[in-house]
Amino acid sequence: MENTKNIAITEAPTEITIPGDALQKGINRQGNPEHRELLQWFYYYMDTRNWSMTQAAKEVGISTTTLSRLFSGKYCDEKSGVCLPPPAGFLASIRRMRELDRADALKKSAGRIKTPTVENIWAVCKKAWEQRRIGFVFGNPQLGKSESLKWFRDENNHGNTIYVDLNGATGVQDIYRCFAKALKLGYSSPSRLKERIMEAINERMLIIVDEFHQITFAYRKGSSCSMVHAIKAIYDLCGCGMVICSTNIGRSEVERGHDAKLCSQIVKRGTIQYQLPDVMPIGDVRAVAEAYGLKFPTAKRGELWKNFQPDCRGHEYCHDIACERGINYLICCLQDGNIIASKQNRALRWEDFEKAHETYIALAAQKQA
Repeated sequence: MENTKNIAITEAPTEITIPGDALQKGINRQGNPEHRELLQWFYYYMDTRNWSMTQAAKEVGISTTTLSRLFSGKYCDEKSGVCLPPPAGFLASIRRMRELDRADALKKSAGRIKTPTVENIWAVCKKAWEQRRIGFVFGNPQLGKSESLKWFRDENNHGNTIYVDLNGATGVQDIYRCFAKALKLGYSSPSRLKERIMEAINERMLIIVDEFHQITFAYRKGSSCSMVHAIKAIYDLCGCGMVICSTNIGRSEVERGHDAKLCSQIVKRGTIQYQLPDVMPIGDVRAVAEAYGLKFPTAKRGELWKNFQPDCRGHEYCHDIACERGINYLICCLQDGNIIASKQNRALRWEDFEKAHETYIALAAQKQA
């Protein structure tokens, strides 16, 4: 039977009313590890569905008060104060919801292409998560780093894989705000933010920190070093796995920049590192082209673009796109080529891809007055 003792809660139509740090304190009172994991998963799943506490409670067949108590660790025996296991029906609903969510994730991933680069980045994520270490992913822009990391997050457990975007961070408080946003902490005074972040992260999580190179653009002297140390402190104190993604510029600044001696500690903790090649690999281009139904020459193991012999104009264009423009542009040309082919009621051909690419080139060419 539900414990229905009233507690004060604030209802909001599209907001979670229990912050992430309070959640961790609450679910840690549960003795069963699976129950902790299910509660954490459902908490973050609510956010992806944009559910209020009231709506979420209806979805799993309990009252809003009970759901709030489960999240905050107050679903207890009134006499002993011992935390009670969640209602069996509630747990069954979440397990079923999780199964459906996994199926939905697979459907959403149908349009994504698992290139060799994606597989390598996922390997870094899994190893860092399992070993609770820092993994680094370095590479030039437009090679698919961020999309690979977001895809990993989407397929690996709501609430256990946290994606932190550092875009625009120029100071330590910006770092904390980026983490707080990802952890659903809501508003907090700057003096409490660091403490609440530490409380919201547990050792079972994987924290993905993207756009790490942004911190190298700090305008205050010493800010870059302070921001690196803030991230390092979160890792050291929370004991979770962490993957840090950066452009090569960010790697260069941390390893050889002005504050390299002070910043190098976090790089030394990164025993798991993956350095992408300077340009989009042949294997990635092949995977993308074949996903759209086009045949692409089989390269020898480790073959580089400088040794690649194109068989047709489309293959030559792929070489130029890989070196100069990147994966998003390649996919745009293939998608536009598909539109050209569909108007003629046939499958995509290399000539359609070539026409799409040439259209973009013509648009970008300087026009004469």
